[in-house]
Amino acid sequence: RQYVIETEAPHKFGAKQTHHKLIPRELGVCVDRIGLTPFNMAAKIAVVKEATKDEETICPSCNAPVFGNPMQASMMQSMMRRMMNGMMKIKGIDTDPTVPEVSNFMVPAMFDPAGDADKWALFQQQRPYCVPGYEPQAPQPGDAVPDGPLFPLVDGPETTLLTEARALAAKHGTSKVVLSFDSVTCPFWRSYGAKDLFKAAGGVPTLHVYIREAHPKDEFDAAPNGKGPISLAREHNKHQTIEDRRQSAQEALGFIRKWEPDAVMFVDGMDDALEAMYEARPWRQYVIEVEMGVMVDAIGLTPFNMAAKIAVVKEATKEV
Repeated sequence: RQYVIETEAPHKFGAKQTHHKLIPRELGVCVDRIGLTPFNMAAKIAVVKEATKDEETICPSCNAPVFGNPMQASMMQSMMRRMMNGMMKIKGIDTDPTVPEVSNFMVPAMFDPAGDADKWALFQQQRPYCVPGYEPQAPQPGDAVPDGPLFPLVDGPETTLLTEARALAAKHGTSKVVLSFDSVTCPFWRSYGAKDLFKAAGGVPTLHVYIREAHPKDEFDAAPNGKGPISLAREHNKHQTIEDRRQSAQEALGFIRKWEPDAVMFVDGMDDALEAMYEARPWRQYVIEVEMGVMVDAIGLTPFNMAAKIAVVKEATKEV
């Protein structure tokens, strides 16, 4: 015989950004059961199917799922982590790679200036920080934290990066905050990168900023976004309006709240000002000290040498 029971609740999201899930029933209760076996098995199968449906009540403004097949993505996460980390591990370098090291890894092996001219032009447009000869302008440890405008996920007043970082630190009683510039269209970010780096921060709160898409379908598509175990639930094109960006951000927020229940997310403006200041494409993280507004450290260009990036975040988020 089989019974279906409720054992734990989904995360109950706060209504701060009108983005929450409601717990549908009491915990530790029987949802349904099949009758005496082995009679009418087809009907018993129907009972189990119905009883095991995810019945979380979702408010109208909440997001859709990120993955096309969330269960398959979850089951294959460990395998995808090993495979994808292997693909983006720069041989002979165990540290977080520098910009020249990333450039040498990608060019010409992945993008050859002497090959497909259109592909090379697209690479220069979409990944300018990886182009050989590029001089990084991103903030370095000890620099003042570049500030800029942030926009909420729903209509509301504009705020600033430092304002929200300081508010988050005060709420959690910490001196540091992780700035995470996110995009669901990077297969590495959604497969495991976001989760692994959150764990590495050891409880230091993260201020999430949704930026331009890493791999918009209509400009710089990535094959895993459309098919396979980590495919997206929908197509994400280049953001034409701030509402486009907010929609993607809401979906990303719902996704990361599976392991970060109190996650806070805003969006970069349509001029991509913060992305440019932090050279954040395709996604990136910084650790800052909020009282003095000083950079502590940052991970390099993603998604290369992820083990080294995790080590950087662990070290930078230590409280002295």
